[in-house]
Amino acid sequence: MNRFFMSLVIFMMSLAGCTSFPPEPADTQPHLNGLPVLAIYYDDIEEPVGYGKYQAFLFLLSNDQFVILRNRDKVEIFLSNLANLEAEYPSTKNPIKFTRNGSLISGQRIFDHLNSEGFVPHIYYTNYEGKFQGDTLHLRSLSGRTYPDGQEKKGEEIAWDFRKLKEY
Repeated sequence: MNRFFMSLVIFMMSLAGCTSFPPEPADTQPHLNGLPVLAIYYDDIEEPVGYGKYQAFLFLLSNDQFVILRNRDKVEIFLSNLANLEAEYPSTKNPIKFTRNGSLISGQRIFDHLNSEGFVPHIYYTNYEGKFQGDTLHLRSLSGRTYPDGQEKKGEEIAWDFRKLKEY
């Protein structure tokens, strides 16, 4: 009888709202440059390996934009600090605008140094080409410089196989 009475009291309290279970932690959506992050992709090795082993994260943003951040921290450490990314990585302020045609994407980033003091006048560009295959984005970037006299100097090509870590 005692057990029945306690169960009845707990049931009545829960109906009255006197007891509650702790809410599950909210999976808050991060933002970069004021834009919501739609998905986070990750590649542990970029090809070719540059000045040391970098891993890369691609943040797919709304309005057909993305940001690539490279670092050497462990994935868990990097992702635990999403709220501070804009302060630590100024490149988040300049996302890459891309176009999408089915599973194919392409985009370009341009820095105009034609009238910048301290630089030989040039335009620095990076072209991005990629393809979504399931939860993987195969992406290549090719950078270079064009000069006012028409000369062009090709830069390095980097390739990633970004795997989706999280979708919001």
